[in-house]
Amino acid sequence: MINRLIAVVLCLFGMVAWVQATPNVTAEITYDLAVGRADYYFWNEEESAGNNAYMWYECSYPNLQQTCTNSGNISTVQIYLTEQRSGMRWPLKLKGFKEAYVMNQVPGCEGYVAKTHLQESNRYNCKATGDPTIYYADKKFLTLYLEQAENEEAANWWCLERAG
Repeated sequence: MINRLIAVVLCLFGMVAWVQATPNVTAEITYDLAVGRADYYFWNEEESAGNNAYMWYECSYPNLQQTCTNSGNISTVQIYLTEQRSGMRWPLKLKGFKEAYVMNQVPGCEGYVAKTHLQESNRYNCKATGDPTIYYADKKFLTLYLEQAENEEAANWWCLERAG
């Protein structure tokens, strides 16, 4: 019998650009515990709906017990899984970052510019060799994932909860 983990992930985070999205986002994810041997990607280089140069993600909602901390260019978003049968809660840490790109097809400048944590709002740019023009990153792509080690801890918790 294949063990399955059904996780309700509440309030991943809202995006802040011109308007802040509601923090009440619910997602249900079903995956095989046996394949939990690698990082699990919720979003992998997902294009943002709010592409402006200063866009960032708000990923900390203390009133919902969701925290967001940054270290270098990586954010750690702690959320809680709730086991539906018992109501037990388990903290789960997701990792995330943004990548800024110049997409206006400028030779020597098109493509990746910078990798930043989720709450970083700097405007990134690049200069092509021999061209004094500054080209600003006009797209930011989101990556949010569950690391393998965190995935295994959640799977162990789920198995213990089911056995109890």
